[in-house]
Amino acid sequence: LGNISVAVCQGDITTDQSDAIVNSTNSRFDLTQGMVSRAILQKGGPTILQDCNNRSGPVNTQEMRITNAGNLQCQYVCHIVTPNSIKDIGSILVKVFQSVDGLGITSLAIPTIGTGNLGLAGEKVAKCFRRAIEEYVNQNTPMSLKSIKVVIFEKKMVNEFRQGLFAENKEKSFTSKQPSGWTNMNDNMDKVLVNPGTQEYIQVMDKFNASGPFNGNHIPTLERIQHKSQYKQFVAKKNEVTERMKKSNNTAEVVQELFHGTSFDVAEKIYVQGFDRGFAGVNATVYGKGVYFATNATYSNTYAKPHPTSKHRKMFLADVVTGEFCQGNPSYISPPPRSNATNRSELYDSVVDNINNPTIFVVFKDASAYPKYLLTYT
Repeated sequence: LGNISVAVCQGDITTDQSDAIVNSTNSRFDLTQGMVSRAILQKGGPTILQDCNNRSGPVNTQEMRITNAGNLQCQYVCHIVTPNSIKDIGSILVKVFQSVDGLGITSLAIPTIGTGNLGLAGEKVAKCFRRAIEEYVNQNTPMSLKSIKVVIFEKKMVNEFRQGLFAENKEKSFTSKQPSGWTNMNDNMDKVLVNPGTQEYIQVMDKFNASGPFNGNHIPTLERIQHKSQYKQFVAKKNEVTERMKKSNNTAEVVQELFHGTSFDVAEKIYVQGFDRGFAGVNATVYGKGVYFATNATYSNTYAKPHPTSKHRKMFLADVVTGEFCQGNPSYISPPPRSNATNRSELYDSVVDNINNPTIFVVFKDASAYPKYLLTYT
């Protein structure tokens, strides 16, 4: 919508990795009340409550308080007083967008406000969300806010919400921007078998075989991942970083093709949900608790666990927004602020094993990587 990428997904907002998340609470800002508020306190720790009670966060009004995020995977929590009507929902959302944009926040996650306490239908709330985003974009010039994600806990509400939010969007607006090599598809996502002998197959296999001792290996399948919503989020992130680096005359590569080896079950989750740093620790955390990618398929092969019966392994070739990077550290749950940052919310795009000759890149944002191909091999 406008210059802001909007997505809808099913999940737990307390584990979301956006820069900021929204929490709806009572007029007393009593975070010990309400299921989501309690979950935020339980996972984020007491500093969130202290910030809220002491009004020591960056924004404090009668309707909204923005606090630190404690141990959560985001940077800020935006606590709002639960609206009493559909009109109030739209009004407070516009104020939220203005506030987070002023803090330099690039991505925001919002729950389905109004579907619980007000008992409103998901599609009705979704249309309200859309109007609020359009109003904000039309009346303001967003400086930093590039991505808004609606996080829905109940899976059954996802399609209803998408229908209300995106009903007015024409499908061709995405079709014109999707990769030229994609085949036509009616659904949001698909895995397309790439036939051996085609130029596409040969190019991917050459890259795979060139970076490891795989020449004798049998490659049963190469599949192209066509996932509309994941790809749109990735493009928005890529464009954001490209624009920023262009302004600072930084000529480093914005996107690199990198490998990611994993197990069969996680590979399916990545296809459906995208790369998720919630899987961090399954493979490695030596440079930070993010998603790991390698320039060399040999490294990724060590984390591609063979299937117990077929012995096949899974590896992705992904497009990754590496952008501006710094040395990794096992304590990182997000990259540190950039050396040229004007405020602490301006972070590096990735961290690496060696800043002079990086072979491992770690990213901490879901939208920073797109799983372009899935290789199955022995």
